[in-house]
Amino acid sequence: MARKREFSEKDVLDKAISIFLEKGFEATSILDLKRAMGISTSSMYDTFGDKRGVFVKALGRYCELERLRLVQLVEETPSAMEVVSYIFDSLDNVLQNSPENQGSLTFNTMVEFGTRDAHITEIIFTHFFRIADIILGVVKAGQASASITTQHDAEHLTHLMLCTLYGLAAIRRAQPTYPFSDAIKQLVYSFLEAPIDS
Repeated sequence: MARKREFSEKDVLDKAISIFLEKGFEATSILDLKRAMGISTSSMYDTFGDKRGVFVKALGRYCELERLRLVQLVEETPSAMEVVSYIFDSLDNVLQNSPENQGSLTFNTMVEFGTRDAHITEIIFTHFFRIADIILGVVKAGQASASITTQHDAEHLTHLMLCTLYGLAAIRRAQPTYPFSDAIKQLVYSFLEAPIDS
């Protein structure tokens, strides 16, 4: 009879997420994971297979939590443009790794892996399009309330915003002092905002 698992998979994955955020995939060792997750080597291999198996599960868990946080933000924020503003203003949090703020595992994974692992790429892009679906709802609601322009397709506006956000994040990762961040954000806002009737 198989032994009953003596730990919560979600709990140990949350601990794995923390160590992957701190060190990245390549620099994280099995010993690092054992210490962070608080489980034995045999339990790790029996449950997740290997380090990559832990990472895939942890990444999937992180994507789920990130989407839940975005849904909560949308539900708690009164206007579409406030949601957009919050997302762009949170860019600093995505890029910073500190005890208080560990950055974003999805963005870190895009930077570290590129397209060299097809399965990881699939997870990231599936997540991207699910995030886009959430934002699309925000944009459509903004168009319905006349706070976001209807001169452009809602889906096109959504992907313009997200591609700008990800591109800006990539540049800021390479050059933290990039001087045009605020100007780019303001241009996106002005492009999204519905024209005021004169």
